[in-house]
Amino acid sequence: MKVLMVHEFFIMYWLPRIKALSKYLRDKGIELPLIDIASSGGTSYEYVKESLPSIRDIQFLRLFKNNKYGELSVRDISLALWKVLERENPDVVLAPAIAFPSGATAVRWCRTRKRPVIIMDDVRLQDVPRTWLTNFVKRRIYLNVNAAFIPAPSHDKTYISWGLPQNRLFYGLDCNDNDFFRQRSKEIRQQKEIYKINHSLPDNYFLCVCRLLKRKNLVNMILAYGEYRHQASDSLWDLVLVGDGPQKKNLEELVLHSGIKGVHFFPWCDQNVLCEYYALARCLILASFSETWGLVVNEAMACGLPVIVSNQCGCSNSLVKESLNGWTFSPYEPEQLTKLMLQMANQHDQNLERMGAESASIISHWGLDRFCKGVWDAIETCKNDSWGYRSLLDRMILYLWRGRIQSKDH
Repeated sequence: MKVLMVHEFFIMYWLPRIKALSKYLRDKGIELPLIDIASSGGTSYEYVKESLPSIRDIQFLRLFKNNKYGELSVRDISLALWKVLERENPDVVLAPAIAFPSGATAVRWCRTRKRPVIIMDDVRLQDVPRTWLTNFVKRRIYLNVNAAFIPAPSHDKTYISWGLPQNRLFYGLDCNDNDFFRQRSKEIRQQKEIYKINHSLPDNYFLCVCRLLKRKNLVNMILAYGEYRHQASDSLWDLVLVGDGPQKKNLEELVLHSGIKGVHFFPWCDQNVLCEYYALARCLILASFSETWGLVVNEAMACGLPVIVSNQCGCSNSLVKESLNGWTFSPYEPEQLTKLMLQMANQHDQNLERMGAESASIISHWGLDRFCKGVWDAIETCKNDSWGYRSLLDRMILYLWRGRIQSKDH
């Protein structure tokens, strides 16, 4: 059997997933060629361009080697991908969200050739406002999808509302290489004073790792932190932000003009270096207004950190156990975040260690084996499906619906 996986562009956290899945399927006699469209052009993604072709036993093709993703048209992507699908002629296709040109094209090709298509997605209804017409079109398209590979049951409602039955939903999409983060953070803590000096890090700090975008709610987070410093009596924790993005200058000016002390900005770094920030932090904060999942929460928990997570993050229901490994809060009420910062910073070291251990225990069930098992279950369930378009209307919709080029900086 040949299972082809296509993506707009494989981001860094896809590398361990791909390695694990390729071996998992190869042991079952299944070939897994990979296709991505082009480089995203982002700093954090460039090394994937060199890494994927060098991974042993993995067949990888980038459709547009000399173009960045944002430079392409929907038509360019659709035509190029269709041509490769015709040539490769896979038995099953794993594809990204139907909002992307590659996802839309994969569904159209699979219905034309009567092959199963499994959509990999973690979006939720509440994450992006949609008109009734858009939801109608999505429902019609999902009636032509064989299965969806999504993060967790917390996302079921969205895909069921678009017409997929419960028994065609499979879980494990947003999983990480937990072993890497656990082992790397352990090594760093054994030499923590050296790493603190290297980065000029404070002894105690809240950590936020993200793209510096409006939807990450960083203004409210910084203001909530300022109020935390105002209310805290002693042993103040600092706030460390790791990441780049269009809001960085505005955030630095906010800190400067508001006079908030203890806020530190560090640029994006690869996962090796990022573990140094995780390992030395006391707690992770993710304050987003909207987050389909929030993989940094997985990473922090694998490193043994307690977490404070916005209840608008897709992972909050699945990964945060109130008072055991952290707390959730409304991103629209900064005073809740201030209260939780005070509560976290007032914990005894033994309690923080206990909460961190609970995080590690919870996330241990969200590793690469979960990812591979979820994909395999989806393949096994729909591998023998051999039907075409559900209706003439759906055929017309899929002919017209080509997806859109989406910016990563939304």
